Amino acid sequence: MAKQMNKKDNENKQINISVCIPVYNTEKYLEQCVKSVLEQDYPGIIEIIIANDASPGRDEKGRKAEKIVKALRRDACSIPIKYLENSHNLSLIETRRRLVNEALGQYIFMLDSDDFIPQSALKTLYETALKNDADIVQGDTVTFDMEGKNHVESQNETKAYKGILEGREIFDACFCDKKYKALITSKLIKADLYKKAFEEIPYINVHMAEEIIQYFFIALFSKKYVGINVPVYNYRIASGITVRQIRDLKDWSRVCSTASIITALYAWLEEKTKVAGQAPLNEKEMISLQQLAKAYCVNNVEQLRTNVAPELYDSARSMLCDYWGETAIKNTEEFLNNKNF
Repeated sequence: MAKQMNKKDNENKQINISVCIPVYNTEKYLEQCVKSVLEQDYPGIIEIIIANDASPGRDEKGRKAEKIVKALRRDACSIPIKYLENSHNLSLIETRRRLVNEALGQYIFMLDSDDFIPQSALKTLYETALKNDADIVQGDTVTFDMEGKNHVESQNETKAYKGILEGREIFDACFCDKKYKALITSKLIKADLYKKAFEEIPYINVHMAEEIIQYFFIALFSKKYVGINVPVYNYRIASGITVRQIRDLKDWSRVCSTASIITALYAWLEEKTKVAGQAPLNEKEMISLQQLAKAYCVNNVEQLRTNVAPELYDSARSMLCDYWGETAIKNTEEFLNNKNF
């Protein structure tokens, strides 16, 4: 169990880890998620921060997020649980920004509210961080079924890079060499580093692949990464059919919003090049960014062709052109046509 200490003691001591939990329509799993933090065997000082992004959801008892958190506080002993609520739905990345800005801990651990963590996760990650003076410590992710009981094989079952990376090789190992994924879950990240990364990210309304732009800057600014062969994160996989037909342009706009990440990264690149007189990325890194942009554009066009209801196709394609540019969409369509020929 996490260290028992009264609230006054907590206020006078450095918080080691801020566990940040965004909530949107995941109330069904929130209790298990938070309890997995309360039951940690980590002996240091932690805080839990929960941010509700104007979620309409309720759990099986009919409780909204705030009521669930109130009940959990009674079991929290000395661990402070801070509850935040957005007045209107922002986006996951902006909710994460708010969580990071509220965090008082030395390190930040992002935990999605429909996932949970093994009992020794925080202890293992923090001890590794201290031992190695690391900015980032990553462990493995294990996939569970919807009930959170049985382990299942999945593409979401990701492994950390095993060993130490320093300086620019942290960025290149992820984005150029694909040695590990740009996840922000399963990683313990220094709060100062996370906050510095968000300083480079403009307000952005994006609902897909938002981890990419966060970890882009985290990896770019980091000095030391340590990957360990220990499961530290339990991912709950969706059950049933994962591909569904899109019949609402609002849902389609969430898919298209991936382009906003690429737009923001290229805007950053242009600004930094103009100020410094040279690009902040080398040729290899630039090629990787171009490949990333192409991959997401291809994915969006493929979803347009396979997931969008026929009656919405023309409007959906027009929206996709607004996000990516008509030339990019035409080139991608031609690429896919030739690929499938």
